[in-house]
Amino acid sequence: MTYHYEHADLEKLKSLIINGGQVAIGIDYLQSDSDYLSHFKNSKFEGPYYAMPLDGVLEIINEALSKTQI
Repeated sequence: MTYHYEHADLEKLKSLIINGGQVAIGIDYLQSDSDYLSHFKNSKFEGPYYAMPLDGVLEIINEALSKTQI
């Protein structure tokens, strides 16, 4: 999922993972709680979504951030 985000977007995603809550990044509506990251498919934080466990997500984001230095 990180492949189409720019550096600033990856920072938003990292903050979401650490702090929880909801954020829109481009056309992606994302929500995080203590265990899962949810990606809503069609609308603003409603309807069907994909969820993935947060285990290992920060490592993936940090790796992507290291490749997109300003």
